[in-house]
Amino acid sequence: MEHTIKDLKYEIENVNDLRKKCEKALKVISNYGDFTINGFSIKKEELNAIITKWQNSYQELQKELEDWKRESKPSYETVALLCKKKKVECVFLRIYDSGEPGLLNCVSITRTYAKPGIMSKLLNKVFKHKSQRIFKQLAKSQPDTIAALILSKDDGLKVIWK
Repeated sequence: MEHTIKDLKYEIENVNDLRKKCEKALKVISNYGDFTINGFSIKKEELNAIITKWQNSYQELQKELEDWKRESKPSYETVALLCKKKKVECVFLRIYDSGEPGLLNCVSITRTYAKPGIMSKLLNKVFKHKSQRIFKQLAKSQPDTIAALILSKDDGLKVIWK
């Protein structure tokens, strides 16, 4: 029950010149890293099983995803920036109605980066200090926005600024 993934849109409000700040901050993010995009259809009865699978993969999102099991909505969506010991992971998850009776579409997009080593950190401090500082600030205050923008590379999400 595969389906094609097209026009995955994510809207971000450009409040307080956020777009300009993000563009500067993203200069410190390389285009490398493991990028995956996965889209598939499921029967509505399989919803809890897919959510449980995602909970096991993304422990930090466990509570939010658990709420998806209890709520009865036409669609669910989350985007997150997950900072782990040795890696940083950007995650986008969406479940929505397929338009066919009894079927839901599911999408997961991820990009994983290894955390930089000591030498990389030193070079970044010397050459990209301001961008790095802005990135850290935005990663704390706007983690979903940063994750969405990182996932917009490689034809992932299509970010729409409002």
